[in-house]
Amino acid sequence: MHTNNLVAVKDIAPVPAPDNASETEKTLDIHFAQELERLFILQEQDPGNYWIQAKIEECNLLRNQFSREISYKVLEIMEPTNEYTDNLDYLKFYNVETEYQVRFNEGKTDCVKFADGRIRPAALSRFKIINGQVYQKSAGRLKHPMRTKKAKRMKALPDYPIKKAFKSLSEYLEYLGYIFDEEHQAYGCYENPYGYWDYYNIGGRWPEAFLIPETCHEYSVGNINVRDRDRLKAPVGYQWVAAARKKDINWKLMHKEHLKWSMKQFRDYREYFSQKKLPHYSRFRITDKGIEDFDEVLYIDGESMYENFIRRSIITGTEYEACFYGFLDGSKWVCRESNREAANAYIKKLDEFIASLDGETVLAAVDCHS
Repeated sequence: MHTNNLVAVKDIAPVPAPDNASETEKTLDIHFAQELERLFILQEQDPGNYWIQAKIEECNLLRNQFSREISYKVLEIMEPTNEYTDNLDYLKFYNVETEYQVRFNEGKTDCVKFADGRIRPAALSRFKIINGQVYQKSAGRLKHPMRTKKAKRMKALPDYPIKKAFKSLSEYLEYLGYIFDEEHQAYGCYENPYGYWDYYNIGGRWPEAFLIPETCHEYSVGNINVRDRDRLKAPVGYQWVAAARKKDINWKLMHKEHLKWSMKQFRDYREYFSQKKLPHYSRFRITDKGIEDFDEVLYIDGESMYENFIRRSIITGTEYEACFYGFLDGSKWVCRESNREAANAYIKKLDEFIASLDGETVLAAVDCHS
């Protein structure tokens, strides 16, 4: 699942304007600008090439000095909540022996007996049991279950005791991929108890996070894969960015733009429902009562625009734009909940969090996958 989150970056020294930058930074700016042009030409020739798209996103993220500094700092701030971090400072050992001892002693599962006599759970191998026979799960050009030659030499053992398939609990745990940890003298794994994301992008699916003047040079457009001319249009004299200093963000104008967009969305939802037809690219669904997203009712038949905005917390009365699913407060993620009362409380917390930051703090919109 992807969520739009806010990360506050403090202690970022002022970055010189491009004309006053060091020779190293000027060289980097030129390099990324030239590389972007080259990649866009390649993209026009091969529009579906994922590698080209990924390189464009990388170049856009690093294309100016401020962006480069922010990307490194965000990585540093985010690492303590990385689900797959290899930094032992953030990892905790989990002993799984007690949990799996019961499963080992009493559990049963479908197993397959290999030609060499080994017996292993079917679910943990490349094979499965269908109607009492062993099939290879994915075989042939169509990658369908198939009775391959190897599968025909195997014997199906449905509902087989796990304890009979392995000589010991340790053998079973090693087969499952767990390690024996010398320090804890037990089998288990290391995990980050505060893991929140497995990968992220600055901007990502939500690169139009903040409105700043076009004259401002301290900003990042994040990981986007489009040219500047193809980005979301902003009011005259402004641009949408994924990261900027708090003092440079025009919050009142953002409120107006967000309200205009929400009004357009409401009219679109009402039209979709009346015609009982969604755009071909839509992820929404039409029900008897309205239009739903994955976890939100976007439109209820007969409700007014005002009622819709109140119900969906679009009109909040907050000073700052509350469009983030979660925000990182120190080392703790504070996230929005689904029910309205909790959502309103979260919006207030987010507003208070942004209000507590000084103007030099950099706010970054981070698309987290978990």
